[in-house]
Amino acid sequence: MTLLTELPISELNKRVETTLPSRMRQAQVPGLSLALIRNAHIEWCGAFGVKQAGTADLVTSEAVFQAASLSKPLFAYGVLHLVEQGTIGLDIPLTTYCSTPYVPDDPLLKHCS
Repeated sequence: MTLLTELPISELNKRVETTLPSRMRQAQVPGLSLALIRNAHIEWCGAFGVKQAGTADLVTSEAVFQAASLSKPLFAYGVLHLVEQGTIGLDIPLTTYCSTPYVPDDPLLKHCS
């Protein structure tokens, strides 16, 4: 079985452009942008739909979307990859890896909750 990401870029582009619009309508997604990164290089990127439902403002490859908490699993994956490589340890304080001293939380922020 060939993974979609293993396809040549031209075939991947054709498949995405023919299947994605209907899937977006099904899921009620007004717009999105995608990027395929292989070996730390952007191989392909595409933009589909509009930035906000009911508008004509098209999504571009430069569009910025809020990632909300979606970055947390990506960050965790990166950290676990570094642990697997032996670069960092999960039981070692982060301050061990910092070149500057730890900056404590602003005491004024403790009153904001």
